[in-house]
Amino acid sequence: MNYLNFVREIKKENPVLRINDELCVEKMYFYKETLKLSDDELAKMIKTFPHLLDYDILSKNETSVKSKLRFYKETLKLSDVELVKMIKTKPALLGLDILSENETSVKSKLRFYKETLKLSDDELIKMIKTFPHLLGLDILSENEASVKNKLRFYKETLKLTDEELIKMIKTFPHLLDYDILSENETSVKSKLRFYKETLKLTDDELAKMIKTKPALLGMDILSENETSVKSKLRFYKETLKLSDVELAKMIKTNPALLSLDILSENETSVKSKLRFYKETLKLTDEELIKMIKVLPALLGYDTLSENKTSVKSKLRFYKETLKLSDVELAKMIKTFPALLSLDTLSENETSVKSKLKYLKSLNVTTEQIVDNPILLSHPSLRIRFRYAIISQIASDDDIFNSRVLMSSEQNIYSRYKYFDGRLKGKIRLSHLIAGQKVIEKRFGVTQEELNNLFPLTPNAVEEVLKSYEENKGKKLELDEKEMQAILKVGNKNG
Repeated sequence: MNYLNFVREIKKENPVLRINDELCVEKMYFYKETLKLSDDELAKMIKTFPHLLDYDILSKNETSVKSKLRFYKETLKLSDVELVKMIKTKPALLGLDILSENETSVKSKLRFYKETLKLSDDELIKMIKTFPHLLGLDILSENEASVKNKLRFYKETLKLTDEELIKMIKTFPHLLDYDILSENETSVKSKLRFYKETLKLTDDELAKMIKTKPALLGMDILSENETSVKSKLRFYKETLKLSDVELAKMIKTNPALLSLDILSENETSVKSKLRFYKETLKLTDEELIKMIKVLPALLGYDTLSENKTSVKSKLRFYKETLKLSDVELAKMIKTFPALLSLDTLSENETSVKSKLKYLKSLNVTTEQIVDNPILLSHPSLRIRFRYAIISQIASDDDIFNSRVLMSSEQNIYSRYKYFDGRLKGKIRLSHLIAGQKVIEKRFGVTQEELNNLFPLTPNAVEEVLKSYEENKGKKLELDEKEMQAILKVGNKNG
């Protein structure tokens, strides 16, 4: 690149630059060498922000480019590579007032962000590195576009606590740069209206959705592009044959669906994932749609990588570990698609691998697991207690009935005690799995009343284990960890 000709062209396009050509060329060499730029990167940066050629470069004054680069590197703890990346992303940073006490200086803005958002030094640095444009924003003016007023807008509009506001901005600091109140379809106000009206959300539902996925406010909403929210909603509705109510419910529950790549040929696109599930599990269109309706998050999972958390790896684990046929594997996933969300291989006691060992110790068969795959989602520390109750009143085939597994320990225990006493030993599994309204209508007692009559305590757990030992002729001991898990979750859910 001929630097002199480039400088003359830039000055012709920007007559405000009155510095002589030779000095401009010197400054270009400074940027090129200091920031380790190629000629193309240098030309792009100068064209983006030609005022770089007008700045004091090398003086010891705090306003020189050299001093500003040192400030950013030391204050934000940047490596040379990170410093270069930040300046290339936002070259206007070199034109900002750095150290004055004015509220518009970088020093003042860093203080504002740290104090207002209650950031640690590391959190502040991470946020600025992620989004350096924050340092160029109007902070404290009364203009509706100022950061101060945007924070107030988000807090009041979404009815956020200070903690919720801070968490949302930390998660997605770009919110502070958006047009808030204009009538343009790209403004935050317009997008909030779109989501509320299109998905028929209450104010609370809207606030919850935005808190869960604040990036929704940065998306293209109404264009005809296949990546727009409008296009994605149409795709989900038509592909999954959803009613307006079903579509709204799915998005409210899983707003991240709107951020997914939908139609590309990439293996991570929704279209590719739907094809993967259908072909791998040999699903009909109806079965595929039903499975996605039950667990829409499936569309966000990594399907094909060799990572042990990918769907492909989990399917292989289930098939090989349980020695399943393709038909059995498909049946199990169709029955309980959340299997694909579970940790399968870690040494953690909550992993499927650990639970399978636990279930094997209770003589649970592969057939029972295939018929009741929800077993694998159940905390293994609490299975033994359920087993101690249910095995006394149910056949081996029904011990792990899925409806019993959905009840809390407290509910199972109080029903067991109530009906065992009332029916004089003629208690049946149906008494444990019947709906609460059925029990109330037939026996005149509510679940809450049962739980109050028979609270789950350490003595209650020991009583169940003793009863099991007497009826089954086997000893079933719980360690302290199991006992605490039962009492903690049982009482919370009861």
